[in-house]
Amino acid sequence: MPVTAGARSRDRTEIALGGAVILTGLLAGLYYAFACSVMPGLARAQDRTFVAVMRDINQAILNPGFFLSFAGAPAATAAAAFGLRRRGARRRARWAFAALGCHALGLVITSGVNVPLNDGLERDGDRAAFEFAWNVANGARTLATVAALGCLVRCLTVSERAR
Repeated sequence: MPVTAGARSRDRTEIALGGAVILTGLLAGLYYAFACSVMPGLARAQDRTFVAVMRDINQAILNPGFFLSFAGAPAATAAAAFGLRRRGARRRARWAFAALGCHALGLVITSGVNVPLNDGLERDGDRAAFEFAWNVANGARTLATVAALGCLVRCLTVSERAR
């Protein structure tokens, strides 16, 4: 039986949704790990050690694996959301677009707060100007990304059948 264009589009949308769930889970896990283990562990370090380790982390994280989840999670979410909308799966699309909004919030927090703080720490080495604000922003982006993951999981479970 030949595969129709609609079936291929549906398959691509579901693959994008599956990828969005996995990549969002990885990203949420990364932020969560910082919140509950990396930063509390570093909080015990002397200032010089804290600054040196954070500088090393900020350089090491700029790698293909991180960029795949950081950029890939919202990109796959957008592909799934628009694909679902194009298919007329309105209820599922709403959840995917909600996830995309949560991703957007996480990206704004990261680019508007965490990255400038990282740059300031690299430049000035001032732990006092960095640590509290970075942790608050990381907590906020963690919540936004976990919310995106929750929306995507809900998107997977919503039925389009009429009630």
